[in-house]
Amino acid sequence: MPALVTVALTGQGCREAVVPDGLELHPGDICAVECHGVTYLGQVRHALASPEDGVVLATAPRCLRIAGQTDLERERANAGLCAQALQAFAADTADAPQSVRPAAAWCDLDRKRMTIVYSSERPYDGRRLAAALQKRFGIEVELRQIGVRDEAALLGGLGSCGRPVCCATWLRRFQSVNVRMAKEQDISLNPANINGTCGRLKCCLRYEFESYSAANAVTPREGVWVTLRDGSEGCVVERDVMRGLLKLRTRAGRVVRVALADVREAAPAVTPAEPKPEEQETENGNENLGREWTEPGTPGET
Repeated sequence: MPALVTVALTGQGCREAVVPDGLELHPGDICAVECHGVTYLGQVRHALASPEDGVVLATAPRCLRIAGQTDLERERANAGLCAQALQAFAADTADAPQSVRPAAAWCDLDRKRMTIVYSSERPYDGRRLAAALQKRFGIEVELRQIGVRDEAALLGGLGSCGRPVCCATWLRRFQSVNVRMAKEQDISLNPANINGTCGRLKCCLRYEFESYSAANAVTPREGVWVTLRDGSEGCVVERDVMRGLLKLRTRAGRVVRVALADVREAAPAVTPAEPKPEEQETENGNENLGREWTEPGTPGET
């Protein structure tokens, strides 16, 4: 198994990259990465023991070298060119009825192609503008429309946990999230608690969902009468599923706290209903940015 690292590429999220023999990389290193025949600079996030599901090593990006002074100077020059292109794009789309908002721009290390990503309320046909920018800056320009999740991944920021948002640091692809995941974890459905900086449901609602589902399957729910090993009975009024603790109200009105292991018998728990259609959240095309990147000339290119 070849060595693997997670590399954060500008505008393309985090990707798994193969490290050739003889090249030693550590978290924080800036390295040159070849991706589909094009070279970018990226920062190493962490090493991987094995590739994630869906990653094909034969077509995965490859780390070429640790970035030298020449690479860093060229990257700074490219960043200046991208800033000018982004400013020109913003000026040309300022009066567009689609409310176009430029998000970011970047180009490869060899300055063969520039990518400009933007968000808008409605689809925007930017083919003429792309041709004008290409003629002005002398580089192939590609325009891509992105969604709010991808925009948050580009802009970055801190989540409610106080750490940098996952989509800007290590998350490779977005997965569907729904309200039922919050309900299963007994999280308040207040939007301030379950929505991320992008205004959508937090990606982290999925992280512990399976663990909570498994724990809830063997833990009596509120309102269920249980029988303890000593023969006493109580109604569940509060649960701590991850610690395996229950708070019961006995028939005498006394409130006691017991361990789940002390429960001998319980009434059947109510199975949560399937999420309603309005509870589902889909991305509707918000996975264009880095996660499943399409090459120029493929369907979906603007």
